[in-house]
Amino acid sequence: MIISFAETIYSDISLYSPWGESYYIYEAKESKNSELFNRLIGFEQEKMAYTHYQFILNSGDSINVIAKSFSVEE
Repeated sequence: MIISFAETIYSDISLYSPWGESYYIYEAKESKNSELFNRLIGFEQEKMAYTHYQFILNSGDSINVIAKSFSVEE
């Protein structure tokens, strides 16, 4: 599957692998009001137009993306 994000303004990926290496998605979340929004400096414009997408991998690592939307392609 391919996940694409539109109008991305932030992304980060942790690479600690606390539970061993893995690339499988364990959990996916989306939030309009997460703590990550509060940590971004100067992010006041159109705040409600963006969503925080978080993917937690089986390794324990996480992928965080703030974007306006996403699409999935098989």
